Amino acid sequence: MKESDSLSLLQARELMSFAVAARHLNFARAAREIGCTPSVLSRRIAALEARVGGPLFMRSTRRVALTAL
Repeated sequence: MKESDSLSLLQARELMSFAVAARHLNFARAAREIGCTPSVLSRRIAALEARVGGPLFMRSTRRVALTAL
């Protein structure tokens, strides 16, 4: 596998994680659907946020909401 292929796979996982989290507006439920832990999902979302240059979700203790970004 080429380095660009593995990068594309990572980006695809980040985008899929974002889409599922956006649908559920709950990281725990989204993680369950994807088959990972909420911590892994959160890291994927954080990586995507770093890539786009801003927060995609407003986070609180029990909720997440989409931002305008």
